Amino acid sequence: MNPQELPVLFPCEGSAQVGIFHLAEKPAKTGVVMVVAGGPQYRVGRARQWVGFAKYLANAGYPVLRFDYRGLGDSAGIFLGFEAIDTDIRSAIDAMKAKLPDIENIILWGECSGASSIMMYAWQDPRVKGMVICNPWVSDEATQAQTVIKYYYLRRLQEKSFWLKIIKGQLNILNSITSILNLWQQSKLPKTTPQVSSPEYHTLRYQDKMLEGFSRFPGKVLFIKEALSLTGKEFDMVVAASGRWQKALQRDTVTHTSDQVRKSDGYSLKAYSLRFVDDALQWLTKQDFN
Repeated sequence: MNPQELPVLFPCEGSAQVGIFHLAEKPAKTGVVMVVAGGPQYRVGRARQWVGFAKYLANAGYPVLRFDYRGLGDSAGIFLGFEAIDTDIRSAIDAMKAKLPDIENIILWGECSGASSIMMYAWQDPRVKGMVICNPWVSDEATQAQTVIKYYYLRRLQEKSFWLKIIKGQLNILNSITSILNLWQQSKLPKTTPQVSSPEYHTLRYQDKMLEGFSRFPGKVLFIKEALSLTGKEFDMVVAASGRWQKALQRDTVTHTSDQVRKSDGYSLKAYSLRFVDDALQWLTKQDFN
């Protein structure tokens, strides 16, 4: 196949959003809309992997739309935060359906805060039949501090390079101790437990919107866990403390895959990037979204 790339402008509440279509030569009935993480993103390095993912999927027959939501990248408007991009995602889906009217199933794909945005949005749009989710962002001050202490500092104590820095006087021990003590104090802050299921969805904290939205979503989900990601570890801690999260993740519609061998964060190595997207492609080809 020879996928085609086409730029697109589409409106979102009076602002122009910019995207790139990756069009398959013989498109499947399922299209993928990629939702980027909601913070400053470079066009090279880790963020560049999304281009490779889109090309890989399009080459396999699945059309893809990558886009910048308002206030980020090349899109106009004001960035309202990843908690408030429902309209941006809906506009991107509208653009894909307008360009490819034969598309029957929309899959939303995202990691970090992009995954969080998807989990808050997908249940509200019946056109969305599936989600590919990686390391959703659920951070608050206490769980973030606990994660750094448990999975960063304790790991560093086991590394030879850490002790060599101490021996050579290359580590400011006082600053490190101060940092650990500050994190320890933050980790003792009262934990925020998920609220009970509420019809007042839009009044919830974003973490509770994620849980509520994910629980209400009737479609198929591929949940990808990165073994060394601190964001993923923090999500694991939240899930371990919540029966509602555990129940939502144990549904028959949710498929789990885990990368236990990666050596760097963010799928930055090409081999692991290919494994990530290949896992998702295999999942896509096996699904009946009707």
